[in-house]
Amino acid sequence: MANRPTWSGALHINAFLEAHISLTKGTEDYRGREGLVELCACHKKPFKRSAVCVEGFTRLTQEMEKEGQTDNTTAGIKGVPNGEDTWVALDDDTIAAIEAAGTKDTITIAAILNPEQIPLERTGGMYYVTPDKKVKGSNKAVELLYDTLVQSGKMAVAKWAPRGREMLVVIRPNEDEETLIASPLLFEAEIRDSVPYRLASRNVSPEEIDLATQLLERLPGEFDFAAATDEAVPVRQEAIDAARNGKDVPVKAPTPAANTATPDMMAALRAALDATPGEGEQTAVLAASN
Repeated sequence: MANRPTWSGALHINAFLEAHISLTKGTEDYRGREGLVELCACHKKPFKRSAVCVEGFTRLTQEMEKEGQTDNTTAGIKGVPNGEDTWVALDDDTIAAIEAAGTKDTITIAAILNPEQIPLERTGGMYYVTPDKKVKGSNKAVELLYDTLVQSGKMAVAKWAPRGREMLVVIRPNEDEETLIASPLLFEAEIRDSVPYRLASRNVSPEEIDLATQLLERLPGEFDFAAATDEAVPVRQEAIDAARNGKDVPVKAPTPAANTATPDMMAALRAALDATPGEGEQTAVLAASN
């Protein structure tokens, strides 16, 4: 069943032509991760209205404690539900272990793709652009816009101010799904100055680039975006379930200390090329040489 539109109105093309459209949010709120609940320290139950416990004590804040306003207050602690009206309070070590569960200290390349293989609608918020059902005849104008953008190979950049704040949006057709998509863009003022982050002092030889190119060519050239899932959530959930059932929460092993020695990049690249793809040697060698 289709969701209700977020916004409906006119897409103004020029003084003589406009299309009546609806925008429907094309993303789902992330619900896969169970959060920790703040409990009152006195009764081990959630605060009412986020600030008052079941007995009427107010949650103690740092500001209140600093100003000495501690009468009729109670501290907040973290916990998880364990039944219909029971809760398990968590100590600091358990909370730290849960927060670390499923986290990784590396970013692993899964595939090397051409730009056209990457679904750009997933780079930020997205909306489906559809005809406004409340306006008779709106289908024709929206379908015409879609077909014209497809035929021309162009995209439209528009301005949209739904809630007192104007946004830039790019409107483009998704031919694979026959949909028209609007994706918000950032204004220049929302982008931080890139100067401090530029890779200005590159000292890479052509031989190193050649070996690195060979290595990238051995990585997968396809990626199934539809099948990709969040693999960290199940690990975190196991940690929460362990705490809920009174079991020890596995503690994440510490990250090995980085190798501070000047790397021999050519040797590392050759070793990575010689390694069998899929066994992880490439990642280990290159990570150690960075």
